Amino acid sequence: MIALLSAIAAVSLALLTGGPVARAATPEWKPERNVEFNVQSGAGSGSDVLARTLQSIWQARGLVRPSVTVVNKSPPIAMAHVNQQSANGQFLLMASTTFLTNHITGVSPLRFSDFTPIAVLGDEPLIFSVRADSTLKSGRDLVELLRKQPKALSFGLAAALGNHNHCAVAMVMKEAGGDVRDLKVVVFDSASKGMIALLGGHVDVYITSIDSAVPHILAGRARALAVSSEKRIRDEMGTVPTWREQGFNIVASDVRIVAAPPKLSDAQIAYWDDVFGKTVQSDEWKKFNSAGYSVPYYLPSREAARLLETRYELYRGILTELGLAKSL
Repeated sequence: MIALLSAIAAVSLALLTGGPVARAATPEWKPERNVEFNVQSGAGSGSDVLARTLQSIWQARGLVRPSVTVVNKSPPIAMAHVNQQSANGQFLLMASTTFLTNHITGVSPLRFSDFTPIAVLGDEPLIFSVRADSTLKSGRDLVELLRKQPKALSFGLAAALGNHNHCAVAMVMKEAGGDVRDLKVVVFDSASKGMIALLGGHVDVYITSIDSAVPHILAGRARALAVSSEKRIRDEMGTVPTWREQGFNIVASDVRIVAAPPKLSDAQIAYWDDVFGKTVQSDEWKKFNSAGYSVPYYLPSREAARLLETRYELYRGILTELGLAKSL
């Protein structure tokens, strides 16, 4: 796992410092009609907001013509729909880590390699929180308790077993030297319901995106034990130490993924690489990223595929230990 985590960091660092690798010249291609941007979650979700932000930038700057339509679907329907548009560069999919884990757990028959990776647009780190009156004061306290009593705590997360939140909890248990199958995990259908359960004392620790936890932490109702990013996050949450600062090799997040149907041509891929390359340099994109707690970076198609392969293998190892991986 350590080698895989290091590989993830290396891929991101290489792209941040050296920039995307140039592609060979290919014949020009551009959409001839409306681009359909499929989001595998409902309106108002993080993925939906991201897709609509991209839509707004593209149309305001004339980067994608003639038009872009954002369509919300459930994860399996969105994935199946885009997968069926083989070689059609006018369909996109906005996805998250479930794009990887759902295949491993058997929820979806589609693997990420059944698509054309177009871009990775950063990560959403996770935060581990407890009630303000909890005896746990730090991530180290949490790990030490698990070492002594691996079944002592209940962990809440949304919105399904086997997702990135669940894998992050498993990483903590592994650092404690325990059996990940001993974890007591309670699944909620939304992050907000999970936070309410934490505050009500129904679970001991809650794992979620930072945005979901911040209001409760700032109000003094909850306390952050650790954040799962490589470095500390900014602004009000900058006082929360990372897991690595506390001595544990835990880096976990929800990755922002844009994919397209399988069998895109080099010219189609080059078009989208050009669009996203210009998008991430825009003032609108930089402003969007300054408003939240995500870790923004950009990987074009080829490098995105490498990162997704690395993370797929990471999650497959963890989910196998959890007993959730299907025969692959």
